[in-house]
Amino acid sequence: QAHPPITPCKAVDPSTIQDTTQRNVYILVVKHYLACCSRDAVGRETTLTVKIASEEFTAKGLMIEQKNWLEIYEPWERWST
Repeated sequence: QAHPPITPCKAVDPSTIQDTTQRNVYILVVKHYLACCSRDAVGRETTLTVKIASEEFTAKGLMIEQKNWLEIYEPWERWST
């Protein structure tokens, strides 16, 4: 069963955390928590298939309309086709 995300107990300026590993973990926890509380991302995927003679060509495209949680969680998460 899933459990709620790790919740930061207090706000800290990440630049005050001396240890690089601890600072990176803190940033990851905070961004993950905020992303969990954010709205879903919204997008549309388009697939186009064209047949020319005996050859078939397919192209895919993705248009992200609202990044929402993706904007917070970058660079760890991306929406790609």
